[in-house]
Amino acid sequence: YMRRDVDLTEEQEKHYREMKLFATTQLAKAKHVTATQVITQIMRLHQILCGHTKDEDGGIHFIPEKRTAALLEQLEEYDGKAIIWCSYDLDIRKVADALDKEYGKGSAAKFWGGNRSEREAEEARFLKDDACRFMVSTTAAGGRGRTWPVANLDIYYSSNNDLEQRAQSEERPKAVGKTTPIAYVDLVAPGTVDEKIIKALRNKINMAAVI
Repeated sequence: YMRRDVDLTEEQEKHYREMKLFATTQLAKAKHVTATQVITQIMRLHQILCGHTKDEDGGIHFIPEKRTAALLEQLEEYDGKAIIWCSYDLDIRKVADALDKEYGKGSAAKFWGGNRSEREAEEARFLKDDACRFMVSTTAAGGRGRTWPVANLDIYYSSNNDLEQRAQSEERPKAVGKTTPIAYVDLVAPGTVDEKIIKALRNKINMAAVI
């Protein structure tokens, strides 16, 4: 198990600080994002770390972030197949697009709730096509009942506080008879809810239940 620290952009620092202190922050064009409950506040803080959030009218706002660049830097040190876990549908698209741009079109397969009709074919491509090096998935969709032993690297682009999903997702690259070690990497913004979520999971505590 390894950790890779991710710096925040100035915009993220501003929005994160205001959301933490006041449970609200002003986005572009005078739009605001506000949390009225603690669990919602934590989710908004987590979304800011991932580079996006929703305003009070439900509109999506993207925030400059360095997490995707940190992911690509991590992959520069590795030449095999990898599974990349994301917490949000928006991150699935963003990460897959970044991988296709960096490693060539078709290098990333996707497995999430938004591609139910195509995800079985995407899974087969990841397992059989050498050019398809990455599986980008949510732990909710791909974390249970799948066998992806072609990967020896498990990267958590972001983690949610669901202990069962985390435990199940760590099993996906394993298989009977497989002896190759598996590396697990968490991308973490120091001093933020990222650390609290990872600590809770490591201590086998379901943070949502505690709250």
